[in-house]
Amino acid sequence: MSPITGGPAQGFDDLPGLREGAAKPALWPSALERGHMDEYDILIGNAVARLTENTTDTRREAYQRLRARMVIELRLSSPDVTDAEIEENLVEFDRAIIRFEQNSAQPSGERFSVAPISVAPPTSTGPAARQHRPIRLRVIAGVVLAGLAVLYSIPPIRDELTWAGARFDGRLGAVMDYNRDWPHGRHSDEGAWMIAQFGNAEALNAYLQDHPDGRFVAEARQTLDTLAWRPADEDDTVLALQAYLQRYPNGAHAEEARQRIETARRNEQLYVEAVQHGEPARIEEFLANFPGHVREADARTTLANATPRDLFDLIQEGAIEAHGTGAGIESISMTLHNTTPYWLAVLIPPGTFMVARDTSAQNMVTTETQVIRIRPQSDASVSIAAACANRPRDIPYGDDQFTIARTPPQADLARLMPALADAHAPYAVRQAAVWILSDDADYGQLGILVRSTNGFGGSRVILTEAARDANHRRRRHQHHPPRHLA
Repeated sequence: MSPITGGPAQGFDDLPGLREGAAKPALWPSALERGHMDEYDILIGNAVARLTENTTDTRREAYQRLRARMVIELRLSSPDVTDAEIEENLVEFDRAIIRFEQNSAQPSGERFSVAPISVAPPTSTGPAARQHRPIRLRVIAGVVLAGLAVLYSIPPIRDELTWAGARFDGRLGAVMDYNRDWPHGRHSDEGAWMIAQFGNAEALNAYLQDHPDGRFVAEARQTLDTLAWRPADEDDTVLALQAYLQRYPNGAHAEEARQRIETARRNEQLYVEAVQHGEPARIEEFLANFPGHVREADARTTLANATPRDLFDLIQEGAIEAHGTGAGIESISMTLHNTTPYWLAVLIPPGTFMVARDTSAQNMVTTETQVIRIRPQSDASVSIAAACANRPRDIPYGDDQFTIARTPPQADLARLMPALADAHAPYAVRQAAVWILSDDADYGQLGILVRSTNGFGGSRVILTEAARDANHRRRRHQHHPPRHLA
C-alpha cells in the first residue's frame, strides 16, 4: 500500500528537544511522494537526529507529534482523504516507529516493543518504588492537572489550545466553532479563510469585508476574479464578457476579455446561424448576447421581417409576389415569392379574399389563420383553407387564377371569418355562413353542396344543424335582419 501524501508541513516548532538553530524539515520528503513506504524511516530518523536530548520519553513525544501532524495534513490534503485511508497510513507509520526503535541502537540502550506505543513513564521494579508508586502518581497527577488548569486560564494559551484542537479535528465545523468562540483570536483570520474557501463568492466577499487587512486578502480577490471569469469564458458571448469586465475592469483576464469581445463582434458565422431559419427567438438571442456586432442592423431588419405581416401589405410593398390557383371548393393553392434578401413571415388571416379572374368561377375567402416563412429571394407553395363565396358559380380548379384582396366586399363577411376560425367551426358551418352572407342562400339552396364517392349523386354536406349554427353566427356579425332558414 502506498502512503497518502499531503502538502508540506507547517513546521516542526512544536517538536520537543529540537536543537536551537536546527533546520525544520518538511514533514513529507520528496521520496515519500513517489510512494516509497521506507521513507517513513527517514522521516523518523531525521526527527530523532534533531533532538537535543535523545531519551525514550523525548522520542515517544516526537513520534506522537509527528503522528498528530500526519492526521492534520492528511485531513487538509486535496483531494479529500477518507478516514479509512488515514487509518491505513497511521498503521504503517506506527510500524515504521516500532521498526526504527528495534533496528536503531539508541544512546539509552532501550528498545521499543512491537506493542502499541504508550505515553506512560518508564517504571522501576524495586520494592521501594512499588511501595510509594500510588502516592507519587497521585501527587504528580495533581501537580500536572493544577498546572494545566493554570495554563488553560491564560487566554492566549487557551486560544492556542483551542486552535490546535480544531486543526487536529480536521473538520470544517471545528474551525467554525473556533472562529465563533475566538472572533478576535490569533488564528481567526486563518480560520475565516479556511471557511471561505469551502464556500462560494458570497463567502469570499464576507471574508474580505470582515478581514480587510487579513493575510489572505490578495488570494481571496484572485479567487473571486477566477470565479467571475469562469462563466464568461464558458459562455463566450459579448454579454458575458462585458459582465466580467464591468466587475473586474483590471482583472487577471481583462485583456483577454476585450480581445474576445472584438473577435466575437466580427464573427460572421454567429450572424448566419442566428438568421438562417428566420426564427425570431434565435435572432433576439443573438442580439441580446452579441451587442455591437457588425451585422446587428441586418439582424434587426431580419427580426422585423420575421414577425408575421399581412400578405396584402407585403404585396403592396413589393416584398411578396403572390399567384393563386383553384384547388376545389375547400382550399386554394398559392405560390409566394420573397423578393427581399431577408426571411419573411407571411400572415394570411381568415377573411382574405381571393378574386377569380374568370367571372364564371367562384371567388374564395380564407377560413383559417396561416403563417408561412419564406427564405430570402425564394418561393413557397402553400395550400390555404378556404370557402367558396359565390354559390351559383363554378367550383374553381387548377386552370382558374386568382388575385388577392385584403377583405371581401361584404363587411359582414370580413368580420365573420375570423370569428369562425377562432371558434374552430367545422367546414360545413363555415361554408354555409359564407353562402348565407354572399348569396343570401336559404336551406334548400345550401343543399347544392354534396359529397360523392363515385361521381354520381351524393350526400348532403350542410345539414340542418350546421345551417342553423351558421345562421346564428351570421346574425351576430350582420347588421340587417336574418333570412329564415327552414
